[in-house]
Formats: sequence, structure tokens, C-alpha cells
Amino acid sequence: MGKTLAEASGGRANNTAFARFLLTSTVIYSHSFALMWGSNEFEPVAMLTQRQASAGGLAVEGFLILSGFLITRSWFFSRGVKDFLVRRTLRIYPAFLVAAVLCGLVAVPWLACFDPEPGSLGFWNDLVFPALLLRYTPLWSNGSVWILPFEFACYLIVTLFGIFRAFSNRRFILLLWVLNCCIMVGQLKQNMFPSHSVMLSRILNNYLAGMVFFLYRDSIRLSRSRFVGAVLGLTFIGATMASWRLLPLVSPILWGYVLLFACYDSVGRLQYFAYYGDFSYGTFLYAYPTQMVLVMYFRPWLHPVTLFLAAWPVAIVCGVLSWFFVERPFLGLKRSSSSSAVPRTAPAATALVAPNNASPHELGAERSSRGFRIGTGASLLFRGPIRPRSVQRSTSD
Repeated sequence: MGKTLAEASGGRANNTAFARFLLTSTVIYSHSFALMWGSNEFEPVAMLTQRQASAGGLAVEGFLILSGFLITRSWFFSRGVKDFLVRRTLRIYPAFLVAAVLCGLVAVPWLACFDPEPGSLGFWNDLVFPALLLRYTPLWSNGSVWILPFEFACYLIVTLFGIFRAFSNRRFILLLWVLNCCIMVGQLKQNMFPSHSVMLSRILNNYLAGMVFFLYRDSIRLSRSRFVGAVLGLTFIGATMASWRLLPLVSPILWGYVLLFACYDSVGRLQYFAYYGDFSYGTFLYAYPTQMVLVMYFRPWLHPVTLFLAAWPVAIVCGVLSWFFVERPFLGLKRSSSSSAVPRTAPAATALVAPNNASPHELGAERSSRGFRIGTGASLLFRGPIRPRSVQRSTSD
């Protein structure tokens, strides 16, 4: 048998940064079909699963599972509620607000040239309050960020669980997850619930699954046979049992295991992927507006695949700029407190990550400030960093 998830995630080496970048890229790919053809009906994963899920939907679920795991873990290395919320706020809000302003000043006017009545364009009057809620209400040109308010709400849920010591009894979190699954069964079978309540249940189902994976990590063993079984099970249920609508119920378990195995068991050179920065969030923020502009101007010459290939590198460049000019400077305002904080005791876990843990974006800011020599992406990926450390610190976002 392999290591437990607690043992595998107890060090600083991981592939979570690469996993998040891959999930971000998958969302961009999936959106290309919706933007070009009006829906994801003919997207490969949607066709395979008979519209139970899309590649982008599975990617978002993967984000939520990883976030539930990593943000719960981050709680145990925070100094307190204020420290936890400040770090979470600095990670989400600055880059979002800058993207909102740029989207309103650049993308919206360009798109309005093609559609003179696309919706509310009262940019300055309508920006402040929606932005505080992490919404692009007046900035209709960015459809990706609908998930951010729910993500931040999940941060608040983690905070409440921490304040009321719910994590001290991991069976309570497991029970909440099971109850939410039962609610989802009723929603999917009876089809009597509004669509927004179904969406909320699916978001909670995946986020709570991530929490459960963290709290029971000492009981979960990572093995290649189980990994293969989870992949085959996910594929079989998605492709052959569409009438049962089971995929949304089992994907947090099977998909979560696949992700966590890939992130922690077979750690290799990809652990250095975020050595110079974590560009996933910025790439996510700017991808959809980029795709919208390309579709508006070049639709007759585009296919979903060519749209993805055209928008993806532009979004990555924007993500890199967002990291170096927005995200890293703001993260520098609040250094990770884990180097001086005593970790809280997580229930029934063999070991927590080393106290000097930091996320890749915080680590990138630290290394850049120390003047580390810049290398090429190829050398980073295949040869490791120029001044290697034994392992990469685990992400907390």
C-alpha cells in the first residue's frame, strides 16, 4: 500500500500549482465551445457524459475540491480569524478589482461596438458595490467569475467552522457532506427545485468533499490501483449511466481522489511549476474577456479549438502581468504567518505540513525579493530550479 494522504501532503512538495493551471486551461477550452456554438452540447466531455458534465464543469469542481482541502489546511496555520481572512482577501480581491476596471475600460467598449445594448454599462456608478460582492454585474463581458462569490463564501464557512470548533469533530463535517448529498439526490431525482439551489448544493458538495479529504487524510491511502480505479469508475459512470444522473454525486469522491493523488503521490519536476509565480488566477480572470473580444471580431474564421489556441496564450500573458504587478505586491503586504505561528491541532491527523509552509504565490514573492536568477520555463519544468530546494512549499489557495 502507498502512503496515506496525510503523509504525502505532510511535506512541501506537491503538484497543486500545475493542477490549478491545468484546470484553468480546461475552463478556457470548455468556454470556447459555449462562446462559439452557444452551448457546450458538442464539447467532447459533455458528449461522452451525455451532458451530465462538461470539461469546464469538472474543472470548476476540481477547483472547489482542492480549495476545500487547501483552505481548510490553511486555517490550521493561521494566527487567527483576522490573519486568515486578511490573507484570503489579499489573494482574491486586488487582482479581481483591477481586472474589473480593465474589463470595464477596455473589453466592454470594444464589445459595445458590436452590440449597442448589451446590458448595463454604467461602469463607474455600478462598479463599487458589485465589486465588493465579487460580481461583474455591470461588466457582462466576464462570465468566468460567477464562481468567485461562492468561493469566498466557502472561505467564510471555513472561518465559522473554525470559530465554533467544528473541525474538532470531523464526523460532524462528514455528516454535513452526507446530508448535502441526500439533498442533491432529491434535487436531481424530483427536479422540483430551482436551478440556483441545485447549483449551491453542487458547490457545497465539492467543497465539503475537499474538507472531508483533509480531515480524514490519515485514513486515505494513495495507491496507483485506486487511482486507476477512480479514473475508470468516473469514466464508466459518466459514459454509461447517464439516465441515473449519478455523476454529480460520485465525482467529488472519485474526481477528488484522482486530483489529490496527482497532486501529492507522484510528485516530480512539476512541483517547481510555480517557482517564479502562480499565474493561474490572473489567467482565469482575463481569459473570458479575451475570448469574447476574439469571437466578436473574428467569429467567421474561428473554431472552438482555434479560439482556445488564440485566447490561451494571451490570457497567460495577462496572468503573468497580473501576478507581477498586482497579486505579488499585495501579497507582500501580508507575509505568510506560518513561519512564526504554532499550527492548530487538526483532528485525527498524523502530521501537518511544516510550520514554515507558504503558498506558491507567497513563495514567489519571497524568492523574487531575494534576487533569484531567472531561468527559462523549459529549464524550470524539466531540470528544476537553478538554485533548488529540496521541495516546493504547498499551496494554501
